Amino acid sequence: SRPLETAQGAIRQRDGFLVRVEYAGEEGVDPTAGHELGSEWAILTEGVHVKKYPCCYFTHTSIANVIDLVTEHGIDPESVASIAVHAAGGAVDALALDDPITGLEAKFSMPYTVAYGVVTRRVDLAAFEDEHVDDPAVQAVRERVTLELNSDLHYDSHESRLRLETTDGTVYEQVRENPPGIHENPLSIPELRTKYEMCAERALSETDVEASWAALESLREQSSTRELLAHL
Repeated sequence: SRPLETAQGAIRQRDGFLVRVEYAGEEGVDPTAGHELGSEWAILTEGVHVKKYPCCYFTHTSIANVIDLVTEHGIDPESVASIAVHAAGGAVDALALDDPITGLEAKFSMPYTVAYGVVTRRVDLAAFEDEHVDDPAVQAVRERVTLELNSDLHYDSHESRLRLETTDGTVYEQVRENPPGIHENPLSIPELRTKYEMCAERALSETDVEASWAALESLREQSSTRELLAHL
């Protein structure tokens, strides 16, 4: 058997597993909790949010923000002098790893995920393979990225405020309120397909990836899931 791998402090730190599952206060759990379960469905009132990137959700707004910024202005990684990311307390607490060593740690690093977005203009599964974490081009940018607390934001806010300065002294600032893929701003069909293929190609043949996606696209018109399951 293999030992489980986890981020340092995941069990006992302030927002670790033990804190999340322990009873709240001396009174224990509210005995009425869950009595209304099933009376309202969040899928109807709040919709579905689809994660575009395979990393901590608190990184997503900043990843999309920086990719949009460097793409719009044609900023090369070599010309980045500094990037300051201003985010809410929840993001600062969750993303405590400035210099990740493993792919798992990199998922919880704002400097790494933002730097990877600057260098590659995307953040995919390959970004979190251990052998890619030390990529020299990404590391060079990561060292110039800082995560700073924006105390004006609600603790759980996903808003991202970026300040990027280039080596010639030009400063770009950009604010993005929400990550891509939320109910109000869903991923496009091409974006969903890209995510599906990114995941499926690690387990399926190229033929099965194509066929299973075609079956998923027409699933509403199918009387059976047999064709889909045949390719999974």
